[in-house]
Amino acid sequence: MIKAYVYLTLLGEALELFRTMRGVSVMLGMVAVAIVISACDLLGDMSFTKMMHCFIEKSRIEVDLLVSNILINTYAECGILDELIDFSGKQP
Repeated sequence: MIKAYVYLTLLGEALELFRTMRGVSVMLGMVAVAIVISACDLLGDMSFTKMMHCFIEKSRIEVDLLVSNILINTYAECGILDELIDFSGKQP
């Protein structure tokens, strides 16, 4: 469903659906996380991107290459180098 919202460029709705899913404790996989971070990037919503970064760290989800690259790219495009260095330094 989140992917459909992003595909239709209903990015705000995609982020709201993510919030709702988290609120009712729906388990989210890396694909959903990657799609949400992509929506944040398209919206230029760095506060939500940082929240996603915290979500990943707190949930102790094993970050795959796709999510890692999207998050690093988002931080780099927005010039947030402190977060970029912090995140990329933790990746294998």
